[in-house]
Amino acid sequence: MTNAAAWWVVGLSFALGALAQAEDRVTLRSGVVRTGRIRDPGRNYIELETPQATDRIAKRDVARIQLGRPAPGENLDSERIELKGGRRIAGEVRESPDGKRIIVRVPGVGEVSYPREEVVRRIPRGEGAAERPSADPEQLAVRIAALVERLGRGGAEADAAEKELRGLGIFAVEPLDGAAQTAAGEAARRIRGVLRAHELRKIVGDELDKELPEIYGEIEAPQPDERIEALKAALLVAPADAVPVVVFVLEDPEEDAAVRSFCVELLRRLNRYRELIDAFYRADAGLAFALAVALGENGVHIGIPCLITALAEDDRRLRALAAEKLEAYTGEDYLPAEDAPAGEWRQAQERYQAWWLAHRDVINERARAMTSRTPQATPQRARAIQYWERGAEEAAKEEYAAAEASFRRALDEDPSYARAGLSLGILLYRHQRRHADAAACLESVVSGRYPDVTDDVYAVAMYHLGAIRRELGDYKDAAEWFKRAIETGKHYIEAYTALGDSYYEWALMSDDLPAARRKEILAQAEATCDAGLQAAAAYEKELVVMPVDPELVRDDGAFSRRDYLRSLKTLRDSLARSRTAFAVSLVRIYLVQGALDKAEARAREAAAQDPSDANLQIALARVFERKGDAASALRHYRAALRLDPENETASHGVFRLGGTTAPREPAPKGAKK
Repeated sequence: MTNAAAWWVVGLSFALGALAQAEDRVTLRSGVVRTGRIRDPGRNYIELETPQATDRIAKRDVARIQLGRPAPGENLDSERIELKGGRRIAGEVRESPDGKRIIVRVPGVGEVSYPREEVVRRIPRGEGAAERPSADPEQLAVRIAALVERLGRGGAEADAAEKELRGLGIFAVEPLDGAAQTAAGEAARRIRGVLRAHELRKIVGDELDKELPEIYGEIEAPQPDERIEALKAALLVAPADAVPVVVFVLEDPEEDAAVRSFCVELLRRLNRYRELIDAFYRADAGLAFALAVALGENGVHIGIPCLITALAEDDRRLRALAAEKLEAYTGEDYLPAEDAPAGEWRQAQERYQAWWLAHRDVINERARAMTSRTPQATPQRARAIQYWERGAEEAAKEEYAAAEASFRRALDEDPSYARAGLSLGILLYRHQRRHADAAACLESVVSGRYPDVTDDVYAVAMYHLGAIRRELGDYKDAAEWFKRAIETGKHYIEAYTALGDSYYEWALMSDDLPAARRKEILAQAEATCDAGLQAAAAYEKELVVMPVDPELVRDDGAFSRRDYLRSLKTLRDSLARSRTAFAVSLVRIYLVQGALDKAEARAREAAAQDPSDANLQIALARVFERKGDAASALRHYRAALRLDPENETASHGVFRLGGTTAPREPAPKGAKK
């Protein structure tokens, strides 16, 4: 055995021996028990070190931990090394004389040696102590009891004790849970704060933990404005992970009223029906009123009893708000004058209560459907589908006013029916040119979390939001929506085209852009078109002719093999047109960049693949016109006119170059009309 091998065997045996003497136990909520060495880095997970590797375990999955006894001579304040796989070895660290190995002298055990390439990093003294207590379980319990006792003293001593308890992380949770049962006053408040910090770590998702690790401290910042800014930042960085954090802050009864109001309004604007409804059923009286109003503004009226109760409030502003919302949500005005006797206000309460009893079953059924994880076969959804189908038929007949009314009726029946919202938004944009109304409707679809919504619905809504912004000249915002559509629907080739065009128009039509920024945006347009070509090619590879059993699908069926092949051809033709559009866009970009040779090569390649497309002939003509080759440019403009005799761009090109109108020759076989 070589010396290197001997070192490795000795090191491994010592490390395994040291680990075996100090095993911790992690009991998961599933009932599984894991053993090893636990570390708490202060994030949303703990690390469990075993002889084979180090695993991360989400804190939300942990039911209980039991701390083992320290290894002989273990000192977490000592220097450490971290190996590939996550294992850490503590002791006196040095290099071998030849510099090829890292040696750790473990007190009470001996020396272990590892090849330098196996060592990820050396950890400075003190860092390990922040992740794991060095005391055994009995000593730790005594230490925590002493710290809890100091919490009740207040002042700097309580501050220091609270800081130390927070530093113990998950190891202090179980003892503090017990202490919270008997603590009072200042100590109880501080214990609650430490336990709340641990609960927050169980709420934060992996993306938010990775992208915004400072979120834990920011959510507990002393000023309400700082906490609101932290929630805004979380929403921008990881929207899906941010919502549970917003709910966590909202449901803290000791949270500042302004912060709670912000959380309610944020959930309302995001159309998070499930979270709003669940929070309403758990809420204290003050929060329940705010949630009742927020839900009512989004068409969910389960909070009407709360508003009825508020009619008896002494606070005139609260009573006036409740009266205003009751009239709006019920459509009934049973309200007396503000200075009316108390008996008339009680009578108004009774009449609204009777209205609630008559309508509560329908309202509650709608709320159940909106909080369900799967589509609900409710009477409201069935009627909504009927109205949506009627609206689709009316839109096909160009009866747009009637179609709008039908789509709105569908949403009145079931506000969670996202497809009706999508259809309404597209109708308002495409056929009625009501950009603001269309954008509001589509944003509701995008930000909602409906039980039956699909990625396709989200992607189409995002695409049309981009189209609206682009039409209004907001190219930057348009590009963001098109990018989101592409991320949601990987085969959304039209979104690639629109994104490339948005970049191109942004670069050319924004007068205040610095030259460097204009160049950068044009490069983004080029990259988008290249990505679109790759996506179209990848999509076409996935289009295969699936075998169809003639006994199962006959020609007279609803969707026969012949229909399937026809649909497949239509889709492939569409992809071919998209490839041509990308080629034309790239030629335009190269012309703006002054890359005339690249423009000519791209146009020639595309024209060879699709000689019947007039736009490609025009693209070639423009390239030659820029190069000063008028004869070649004229030839291609005339070729475009032969393919498309009504093409004004080609006609203008011919006359601009001094030519005459090309003869109306028959277009080549297969030419596009």
